[in-house]
Formats: sequence, structure tokens, C-alpha cells
Amino acid sequence: MTALTNFILAMGLYPEVQHKAKVEIDAIVGNERIPDFEDRHKLPYIDALCAEVLRWRPILPLSMWGSGRTSRALG
Repeated sequence: MTALTNFILAMGLYPEVQHKAKVEIDAIVGNERIPDFEDRHKLPYIDALCAEVLRWRPILPLSMWGSGRTSRALG
């Protein structure tokens, strides 16, 4: 599953979270435009929501598999 799939799943499972996120975006950005990176520091709930989605299932593994299992002779 991708992060976007996890986000869509989370918004379906927790509609109250989706509502809080929409309220925060509407309060900071309004309906004229979409949020951009300059708005990130003003949107702490959205920032935490993105971090939580990535925590559920990280995009990359947290460690290299098998990196400590074998030794290799160099040269």
C-alpha cells in the first residue's frame, strides 16, 4: 500500500479527523487556493496527520535487510 492509499483509508475510517483537517485548512488557506510549503508551519494538524500516515506504513524500510548477516572480504 502506498502512503496515498493509507491516507484515503484513514480518512474513510476516521471522518472526524478529516473534518478537523478541513477546518484547519479552511481557517489558514481559505477556498481561494490550495496549501503550499509556505503554509506548512501554520498547519500543525495537517503536518501531524501526514507524519501519522507515514508512521503506519513507512515508504522505505527502516533498516537494510541482511546488512549485518554476512561479512565480505575486500580487495
